[in-house]
Amino acid sequence: MKFNGAWGSRCCSVLSFLFCWVIFTSLPLLAERVNTGFLPTVPMQKYRLVSHADKAGAVCIGALHGSSCIVYYLPEGESLTDDCYWFVETENGKWRFRNVVTGQYLVFTPAKDYETYTRLLLSDTPDERALWDVELHGGALCFSYTESDVAYYIGVSNSSPLVESSKGYGNGGRKQFSLCDESGVALPLPAVTPFVQYVDSLRFDGKLVPFDGQRWLYPLPESLTETDDFRPRVDFRPADDADYAVRLSDSAADSDGPVFPADRMGSPFTLSLFRNGEEVCRGDIELTNRPVVEINVENPERYAYHRGTLRLTDRKSGTRNGLLAADFRHRGATSMNYPKRSFAVKLMQADGADLDSALLDIRHENSWILDAMAIDGIRMRNRVCFDLWNRFSPTPYATSYNRRNGTEGRFVEVILNGEYNGLYCLTDKIDRKLLNLKKPKAAAGGDVTVRGLLYKSNSWDHTGLHVNQLDLDAPMDTDEWNNWELQVPDDYPSPQAWNPLLELYELCSSSERFVAEFDAAFYRQNVIDFYVFVLALNMVDNGNKNLFLSTPDITKSARFLFTPWDMDATIGGAYDGRYSEGTYDELAVADARIHANNPFHRAWRSDVENFRQQMADRWFELHSGVLSPDSVVEKMETYAAEHLRFGAWRRELARWTKGTPVVQDLSAEIDHLRDWYERRCVKMEEYFRPYSTGIATIPVDSETADGTKGIYSLTGLKLADDAAALSTLPAGVYVVNGRKVLK
Repeated sequence: MKFNGAWGSRCCSVLSFLFCWVIFTSLPLLAERVNTGFLPTVPMQKYRLVSHADKAGAVCIGALHGSSCIVYYLPEGESLTDDCYWFVETENGKWRFRNVVTGQYLVFTPAKDYETYTRLLLSDTPDERALWDVELHGGALCFSYTESDVAYYIGVSNSSPLVESSKGYGNGGRKQFSLCDESGVALPLPAVTPFVQYVDSLRFDGKLVPFDGQRWLYPLPESLTETDDFRPRVDFRPADDADYAVRLSDSAADSDGPVFPADRMGSPFTLSLFRNGEEVCRGDIELTNRPVVEINVENPERYAYHRGTLRLTDRKSGTRNGLLAADFRHRGATSMNYPKRSFAVKLMQADGADLDSALLDIRHENSWILDAMAIDGIRMRNRVCFDLWNRFSPTPYATSYNRRNGTEGRFVEVILNGEYNGLYCLTDKIDRKLLNLKKPKAAAGGDVTVRGLLYKSNSWDHTGLHVNQLDLDAPMDTDEWNNWELQVPDDYPSPQAWNPLLELYELCSSSERFVAEFDAAFYRQNVIDFYVFVLALNMVDNGNKNLFLSTPDITKSARFLFTPWDMDATIGGAYDGRYSEGTYDELAVADARIHANNPFHRAWRSDVENFRQQMADRWFELHSGVLSPDSVVEKMETYAAEHLRFGAWRRELARWTKGTPVVQDLSAEIDHLRDWYERRCVKMEEYFRPYSTGIATIPVDSETADGTKGIYSLTGLKLADDAAALSTLPAGVYVVNGRKVLK
């Protein structure tokens, strides 16, 4: 199957990603008569008419299947026969369907017999009533014949396999079809845009311009400065040989193409299409400073992946935006109660194998998250928190990702099944590769040795490392145990995988053992960083829930690392987004739930090797840097300005007027949050001041008696064993092998 002209090779490359199904969507009533020049039917090519109500079936001849229906719909599960295929003939932009076996044509008739036919018969003669208009409805084809100004659409009956034609609209699955060839590949359809009668596949600088059912939405190139007009190179696929041109609607008639002025970038524009010098249609367009992600997937669920497609239009000059196959499912717990939902995404190859891709230069990976941020009224808390965490608390060992102990993410705008769905954050995941966890090792006899471990806490109950909360009879041969989820290795749930976690519970239950073995079981710096972080940003939904515990290789060391997760309910927020506009959670520092959870509770209570002083000194160090009010608020202000500048926040508000918490005045909200965080810092200072000496005390390392080898902070906390790790740390003053160093 080929498109004519230069577009043939490009469209064929897209077809390699398509399967024997088509992504079907349920959009508002949006129909466009399509120029059939965009639908590249091939003479004598056999096509199957597949109803969206039964995607595995086909329109066929009733008599050849023992049915009294003249035209019959062979349901899913029955073997396809030759009469399930039709030749498509075109005339003046309309289509005729001729059956491959009988040679008969589908024709309209005003007559009806509700058992055998309704306004649809078979004819040996291709008369006028065999010509059907072709329309697009939400990613599907609809075929209609107009009699006395009334349109009658081919469709499958609601009550029987009868294929009929009936009046109405082509907005139901039974009146929507795709054309599939013998290999099961569906005929690719043009996008339903205001220009669809005349041109298809509008491109700027070689990239398809996404359309969300209301307007085109195009991400501006990163190379464009604030004073630059945007002058894209415009390409499209015309329906005929006429002379076409695209210009801004208010531009001069002799303009060669659209020129978007720099001083109006945040406002909507209107594009006009000219045919032989005459304006024939218009369509709205908005420019954005966010990449655009287009998703097509049918009925995604929380626990089951569904196959679909993803297209990412980024802001890099010269990059192209290909269509990728992907599996999607909804993710989250509380957030599932909101209409704006997050997605777990797995990129796939055409054969179903994983496809790694470096989306937005985050990292080379096949598994991604599109975070809807639905409970966060400012749509950024989780990203802000991870950005801050990544700056001051790296992994204590080398990784392939510069010791990053949290996600990276970029804000994007999402078009879901042809409709605008708002602001999202595209992020990578906390996984084996990020944290450099070793894969299980299989022996020659088939035995498996578990090495790297990654546990995720799923509940506030029973995940505080308190033995008295454990159900010791819970089976250890599943990927969930006592409200922990086994993320790595997820394919080897066993006592071998779960016992190291049980050991942590037992360690934390004994004060004597805990004091003696704390630094062998946990990374002290990481525990302190996590503890301070949760307290400073008032993470009411973190501390024992929404965290990861990991160790790179349990066969070499049983030392565990904390990694935060799901930080929407932070910086004064709540798990249901109820706080905003100056009213926020004011939980006292001393009342934070993390104080009751191990190992934090036990470390503070036992004051293991001056743990309280080290906690206090770490807070004062961070308060003067990464976690200062200026640093935290600057991060929020930067994201808020980006949300606002090109209308992303306006589009988010318009899309989610109901159903999800969202603030109307984003700039004012950030000002309120500055006030809240400054008060929080005062409370943190009051809490920690009694424990801080302000004097850096470098503890003696058991491996180096003088206690000076490696890298320490000025407050005496060891950051790395090897001085070479200095290059991976943020700018600041450190004690390196016993000497102060300014980086």
